[in-house]
Amino acid sequence: MLAGIAASDAACCAALGQRSRTDNHMDAAKLLEQIVIPDEAPAANALRRMPRGKDNAHYGLDRISKRTLLPLQRQAATLIAFANEVLAGR
Repeated sequence: MLAGIAASDAACCAALGQRSRTDNHMDAAKLLEQIVIPDEAPAANALRRMPRGKDNAHYGLDRISKRTLLPLQRQAATLIAFANEVLAGR
């Protein structure tokens, strides 16, 4: 999950010269929307879905179910792939 958030920051820094400095991931998603890569699914949607599981994944003492974990991993992978595309285009 942290990898996905860091990837979104890297993409924003590379493409826009800035990143969100707030704790609200929705602010970062708004920045991601400004980055357009042809034929790429919007990374902002992946980032918007991630915070739903963040608290339990990072701070919870309970185990995370596979049902919760797999979508978080897919969203992080989407953001990492997006950042790689943005960085490769520099």
